[in-house]
Amino acid sequence: MSSKVIKLEIGTVYQKTKNGNYYFRYQVKGQRKAVSLKTKNRQKALNKAQALIPILKASSTEVISAHVQHAKGFVSKKQSLELQNAWEVYSEHPGRATPATVKEQTAYRNDFNEFVNSVGDKKLQINEVTPEIADKFAHHLRKLELSVHM
Repeated sequence: MSSKVIKLEIGTVYQKTKNGNYYFRYQVKGQRKAVSLKTKNRQKALNKAQALIPILKASSTEVISAHVQHAKGFVSKKQSLELQNAWEVYSEHPGRATPATVKEQTAYRNDFNEFVNSVGDKKLQINEVTPEIADKFAHHLRKLELSVHM
């Protein structure tokens, strides 16, 4: 190895050749792994390696996924959205359900409006809708006996 090995909390950072890219070496379940940090700059290499440590220390796949999503920039700041404005945002989304008829579309919107009215707080943020609120509305729908299946 060309340069001094830099020990971190987990793993080491090193260069294979003088003026070459830095690598990060670590161990997972007894197996040694090494990944290129794709930089010849020592400080950038250390920063990249430090960013990988939380992933290596993660205790579950959910935690690892969250770290990777954040690192790749897929996680963005959540915007607030009032429940009363949610239909407009939904209706513009390319991944929305596309009903076959205008009548079906109107029925979807009416059902959503009924939900918003049942909540009673139109300023409630969409991310504040709890399972209890949804259960309450489901109970309300069951009382209407709209379906043959109860």
